[in-house]
Amino acid sequence: MVAAARKLAAGAGILQQQVCFTEQNPDRLGRTVEGLGIEAHQPVSKLAFDSSTLLPGELRDSVLAGCEAHICIKQTATGLLAAGKRVVIVVDAVGSRKSIDRETALRQPQQAGAELSTVESILFAWLGGADHPAFRQISKLIK
Repeated sequence: MVAAARKLAAGAGILQQQVCFTEQNPDRLGRTVEGLGIEAHQPVSKLAFDSSTLLPGELRDSVLAGCEAHICIKQTATGLLAAGKRVVIVVDAVGSRKSIDRETALRQPQQAGAELSTVESILFAWLGGADHPAFRQISKLIK
């Protein structure tokens, strides 16, 4: 999960996608794993599990990745869907301590309209085609 999240964050940086990192109660739970590219961004510290109200309002699409899928990812997806946003959950870049929690966390938002995808699929969707200037860089990243 962490390796996939690193690739997603790196690809988002290469392709200049807007990124928002949130951290759940970092003073008590710790900071985000190093190497995700968070160093280039100011993470938003939060106590609420739902991050949907912390994201820029003009965003129409949100690609979600992170830990505790059954808590923060699920509640954020639900909040974004309620606000009429398109939500994509990156299944290989989300996790939970228990597999049943992760499976349930993916199923419920999908039934409400969220899309499920993978890091590789998202990165190539952002590229749009092999003629994109960053095609080789992204191809190398995912290998």
